[in-house]
Amino acid sequence: MSATDAPPLPAGLRVYFVGHSFHMFIVRPLIYLAREVGITGHWAEGWDMIGGSTPSQHWEQGGDDNEVKQALRTGRVQVLTLAANVIVPDPAIDLFADLARAHNPDVRVMVQHSWGDSATGAIMQARHRGAPEPDPATIPSNEDRDLAGGADLAALRVRMGDQLGRLRAQLAGIDAGHGRAVTTLVPAGEAVLRLREAVVAGELPGVTRQSELFRDQLGHATQPTMDVVTYLWFAALYRQPLDGLTTLVEAGDPTSPARQAVLQRIASETMAAEAAVA
Repeated sequence: MSATDAPPLPAGLRVYFVGHSFHMFIVRPLIYLAREVGITGHWAEGWDMIGGSTPSQHWEQGGDDNEVKQALRTGRVQVLTLAANVIVPDPAIDLFADLARAHNPDVRVMVQHSWGDSATGAIMQARHRGAPEPDPATIPSNEDRDLAGGADLAALRVRMGDQLGRLRAQLAGIDAGHGRAVTTLVPAGEAVLRLREAVVAGELPGVTRQSELFRDQLGHATQPTMDVVTYLWFAALYRQPLDGLTTLVEAGDPTSPARQAVLQRIASETMAAEAAVA
């Protein structure tokens, strides 16, 4: 296919980002990826970050006058991102979708399902309940992630699948209630799980241990994890091929180009698999 035969690029979207630290790192690199591809008009309309938050916390803070609701009432927001956490289904996802669509009938509400394991789950559950966090000695460390083999990661996928299924059902209900596809599920948890499997298989250049994918026990992302989630979001937003993108290649790291190719493949395959389920 020649350049003149290629389908036209989509228009850039005005996106309002709402979420926590497993999500908000995508804001700036998405701007650069859109620019590399040639998409014009992509714009971060705003962002609202609360560490370890649920969508309900973003809905409730500041009452009816919080900045997210004000932005949605302008009708300018074309995409609202949310990041599910701990509570699934979270009633605020429905409330945000209702408010966004009331002021922009064509709005998209895109919801991230994030990654987690026993360490992440124990800490986040305690924080949500307002209970004391578990003694660090009683839950796995980041380095303990290196002990997880293929069977362990397969079992983690099963555990994550229960929550993922409930989130899919909630979003399907929102779409049915509005009579059209309003929502998109962005399965970051599955992408990160596939990333860990690539490390176990020795298929991620420059990364030899799963603990290199996370900064801490809770699972905050290092660069490869941030990059694969960012690619996933770019694919979800614009449905553009990821192969060969160079924006996220790390200067001075000879393994980075080959690593980015793997991350792009993982993100593409993960989003395609989710689209097939939907």
